[in-house]
Amino acid sequence: MILWISQLPKDNVAAPNKIKIGDVFMHTYFRHPVVVLRIRKGLCICCSLSHNPERCMLEAAETRFFSNNYFTTNIVILPIEELIMHMFMGIFDNHRQLQRVFRKLTNIVK
Repeated sequence: MILWISQLPKDNVAAPNKIKIGDVFMHTYFRHPVVVLRIRKGLCICCSLSHNPERCMLEAAETRFFSNNYFTTNIVILPIEELIMHMFMGIFDNHRQLQRVFRKLTNIVK
């Protein structure tokens, strides 16, 4: 619980006016952070993060800002306009890991 509280968006985090790969938003329905993995035709393909290592299906997050989180197999696809309405949490700065997670997810879906 303390991990989630420490990672809640701060008041001084400005929401981006353009979404990019690696942006992290708090999904208001699932109440978990989601990381943008791909942007295709007005849709964002995202993967949710969890602080619970037992729910981790893929791997631990390797980044400065979300180091106590784990990638799950939950894929969330949202229109860009809807994703902007969710709370911006920060940037996932390890793009190599994002590519690796996307490949793992596509292999699971195949």
